[in-house]
Amino acid sequence: MKNLITILFDKTQKQFYLVAFGYLALFVSIYYILYSCGIITAIPNSVNLINWDANWYQSIRDKNYEYFWFMASNSAFFPLFSYCWKLLGLSSVGISVFNLFLFLVSLNLLYRTFSITQKQLLLYLSLPSVLFFGVPMSESFFFFFCTLFLIGLKKDNVYLIVFGLLFASLTRATAMFFIPCILAMELTTCEKLFDKQCLKNILLYSFVSLLGLFIVVLIQYAYTGVWFAFAKQQLRFWKHSFDLPTFPLVSHGGENTLWLDGTAFVMGFLFLFISIVLFFKKLINASRLNKDLLKDKSFFYSLYYVSVITVYALFFNSKCMEAQTTIDSISRYFFCTAFFVLAFTGIEKHLELSIKNYMIFLCVSLFGFYLIGLNGDPFHYFLKENSPLKLTYLLLAGMFVYINLFLFAGFNTKLSKITSVFILLVNVTVATYCLNRFIQGIYVG
Repeated sequence: MKNLITILFDKTQKQFYLVAFGYLALFVSIYYILYSCGIITAIPNSVNLINWDANWYQSIRDKNYEYFWFMASNSAFFPLFSYCWKLLGLSSVGISVFNLFLFLVSLNLLYRTFSITQKQLLLYLSLPSVLFFGVPMSESFFFFFCTLFLIGLKKDNVYLIVFGLLFASLTRATAMFFIPCILAMELTTCEKLFDKQCLKNILLYSFVSLLGLFIVVLIQYAYTGVWFAFAKQQLRFWKHSFDLPTFPLVSHGGENTLWLDGTAFVMGFLFLFISIVLFFKKLINASRLNKDLLKDKSFFYSLYYVSVITVYALFFNSKCMEAQTTIDSISRYFFCTAFFVLAFTGIEKHLELSIKNYMIFLCVSLFGFYLIGLNGDPFHYFLKENSPLKLTYLLLAGMFVYINLFLFAGFNTKLSKITSVFILLVNVTVATYCLNRFIQGIYVG
């Protein structure tokens, strides 16, 4: 008992509590002030927390799985979160509080294990998409089991790796993401290409991911009598099938949410570029990479995962009425993972903040914006006083500045401290806006 108290209240833990609960207090205070002023119009309750995907998870909890060939049904979602929700017997408010607690426990484990700085912790907590850890959805469960998996990689603990992979695979459809990342991670970090240990890890980790997938297939078949019900639902009603992207990219919520999904996409595009460069550097000449970097499996896996999510958004998302590719919900799938935390902090740990590197980041992120909407003629639209696209370009310009400031703020420099305060104020304000929209049933990612 004495050892437990020591762990819970050591210096590192006190720093985490100060940052985490300090930010939560700030968020709640700002939300209440804005509500009192009439700027925000709703307070979360047991009814309005059940919106968007939360409806499907509640449906699984209450009725188990259903499948309809002619309409969308809950078999498009994986079961672990809903089954745990049913087992706990909590209301929508209760499970939201539990989710928030589980997320903070997971984030604490990452903070302790991977030496994340207080500033990086605060920057991540302030991201608007973090609101999904406090609603009745599966983000917190996925974050927790992926955290265990990443810690297992860090400590070379095969039991943690297998446990985390299996239960993460019961929470979300992950095999198509996990297996390519496993392969790329092992090829990047192994001493010799496809040596015995490398092959063993690839086969074991891939098998566990597929095992989780087939357990879900069997559970859904037992209730619906349909094999691969989730895949059929996703293909038919969520339109997640392979297609070449059409530009400019758009978001379901229009300009009100393009900045959120667009920010995730451009960061993902930047991470994808970095992952490709590091991967080929290892294959061509491993001596050019730092030895500590090559040993960091958790970082490489995280970097590859957020990169795969970005590719998925480009090639497997649905099209809008004008046949443009949507990047709906990429902000949630990208930011609301332990993988983003380690990719973000790992880049700032392993890569030097030089003028050359920063200019490369600027150029790559600018190309990402080109894909979202700057492939038109912004100057033409700015000259038109009432152009509907004027706001879009202003938002894109703001996103461009925000992303580069966010990445810069994570580095340990004097100027970045000032930048981080600005980012924090922007994030907490936007987060209150997003939560208010979510509980009103308006799309936020």
